[in-house]
Amino acid sequence: MAEPKKPEKPDWTQKFFGLAAPRRASAADDERRGKWAAAGAGMELAVGIGMFAGIGFLIDRWLGSLPWCTVVGALLGMAAGMYQLIKAVRRSEGGTRK
Repeated sequence: MAEPKKPEKPDWTQKFFGLAAPRRASAADDERRGKWAAAGAGMELAVGIGMFAGIGFLIDRWLGSLPWCTVVGALLGMAAGMYQLIKAVRRSEGGTRK
């Protein structure tokens, strides 16, 4: 004779915090998550360019070599931002490389 199933005990976090069981993500949640991931990647690109160009500008003012360090900083920022963007795309596509 088969034993009757015992009811599952709640997880300690459910007991302690009074949380409900985690719900399954819907298609709308996935779409929203994708939009925010794209916005975050765009912000990383923009901030990287701005930060490196700003550092280059400060070095230019210090050395008196305007605009060369600013241009080099902006190019480095673009390269760093694109690298981060490519990493984010690979991660979202389920790539194995990090």
